[in-house]
Amino acid sequence: MGELLAERLGLAFRDTDRLLAEREGSGRSAGELLGALGEKAFRDLEEAALDEALLDQGVVATGGGAVEREGSRARLAERAVCVWLRADPAILAARLERDAAVRPALLGEDAGAELVVLDRRRAPHFAELAELTFDSGRCDPCEIVREIEGELRKRGLV
Repeated sequence: MGELLAERLGLAFRDTDRLLAEREGSGRSAGELLGALGEKAFRDLEEAALDEALLDQGVVATGGGAVEREGSRARLAERAVCVWLRADPAILAARLERDAAVRPALLGEDAGAELVVLDRRRAPHFAELAELTFDSGRCDPCEIVREIEGELRKRGLV
């Protein structure tokens, strides 16, 4: 959705997972790096990628865990208009089943159970940061992007 929103707004798009994978340079995906390096080292790379992504005006997509670090939350609060694309963990679990990307377990649980725990842990941070919240599990991504664009323009945020 971030790429589509950036296109509609005429802005650059940056994905912190892609940036950190490029910066790391091994050709591994963000999920593979998380599994290989462990969460702490991965979050260090993620913070550096977030700093890079926030250098210029644009649309930035972060991984869901970015909000777990106080430094990342501070960067986002200071330098970004945050939009929370909220989805029920059951919907996210179904999406994961259809996605071939490597996503190692953070808590050692199956994806469905882990997503519930992560949602509980991260939701307060997302709620605090988000200037706009949209239910991304309810409809077509293009419709959500149009709604986000409309809200951003209505509020004079773009």
